[in-house]
Amino acid sequence: MPGNPNFIGGTNGRPFVVKNHLELKNAVRVLIDSNLMENNWGGFTQSGYSILLTPKNQHQGHTNICPRCQVTDVTVRYVHIAHAGGGLLLATAISGNGRNGAAALAGTR
Repeated sequence: MPGNPNFIGGTNGRPFVVKNHLELKNAVRVLIDSNLMENNWGGFTQSGYSILLTPKNQHQGHTNICPRCQVTDVTVRYVHIAHAGGGLLLATAISGNGRNGAAALAGTR
């Protein structure tokens, strides 16, 4: 956070960009256990969520390159999130900003 007395920027003086702490776009049977996740702010192209569980079909050009992508059977336990724009985002959405995209296979459990 520029303006904070403890702020240390990159070599160009700009802040480091922390988009999120953990993002799963294609994962099955994942355990996220006993983590400290701090200091993640919104801005740039992200809202500042710490953990994103969002299956993505990764729409590129006119091609949906991962129609079988899924995020299922994920356990998040004993995780401490502090100083973030949001805690946890769970979503199954159309890739490609909703234009010409397709949904991923699944986002459950």
